[in-house]
Amino acid sequence: MRVETISTADLLSWSFQVARGMEYLVSRRVLHGDLAARNILLADDDVVKICDFGLAKRTYHIENYKKTSDGPLPVKWMAIESIRDRVFSYQSDAWSFGIVLWELFSLAKIPYPGMEADEKLFVKLENGYRMEAPKYSNTAIYKIMLDCWSANPLDRPTFSELSERLGLLLEDGVRTHYIKLNDPYLMMNAQRIKDKENDYLTMMTPPSFQQLPSPQNDGSLTPLGYVKMGAEESPQKNVTEICYVNNKSGESTSLTENID
Repeated sequence: MRVETISTADLLSWSFQVARGMEYLVSRRVLHGDLAARNILLADDDVVKICDFGLAKRTYHIENYKKTSDGPLPVKWMAIESIRDRVFSYQSDAWSFGIVLWELFSLAKIPYPGMEADEKLFVKLENGYRMEAPKYSNTAIYKIMLDCWSANPLDRPTFSELSERLGLLLEDGVRTHYIKLNDPYLMMNAQRIKDKENDYLTMMTPPSFQQLPSPQNDGSLTPLGYVKMGAEESPQKNVTEICYVNNKSGESTSLTENID
């Protein structure tokens, strides 16, 4: 069997395809919840498939969900708010995508090398720590990673934006090839939806999570629901923290309330 050398173009192509696949999942209102390199398959002709929807859930009118049951979670791939509050959203999937990029451009190293997936890691992330650029990434790719790891979920790029940014780094012919390759499947799925036929995604169950309100884009100070912690969950005893964001200015304000 001939083993081909992996090139930067290959890594970019795979990254682009994952972003496009996640963009499609968002369009179908599906949270993946466990996006990681281990859950990405490489098929013939370098076609990428996103798999393992064990944590994936369909969303309905509200896009953010708080996990209420205990169980093992992929901490090193999770966003800050997911680790702290067990809340999953399209934005937390974007954080995980940044970790996937790091895995790809490090050629499959384990994220946060030398660190345990414990409270110390969470505290470092809360204090602004982010992984350094992996060996085989360039400045543009690392910037995408850092944007995915923004502390404020609303500052993270959408998968549509990620697809566009990664697509611009590909040669035009390569980008067009993978877009056209997917067109027949998009048309087929659109027809299935129109005909109200079930597919794997429509048969997925809604999350058994607590629903949380989605942030609005009206320029007002809007509570981010998923960053509110109860006293028993807060790192500071008898204190709960609520984070607000001004969607027009992009400024966030952290308010601390004492609990009697």
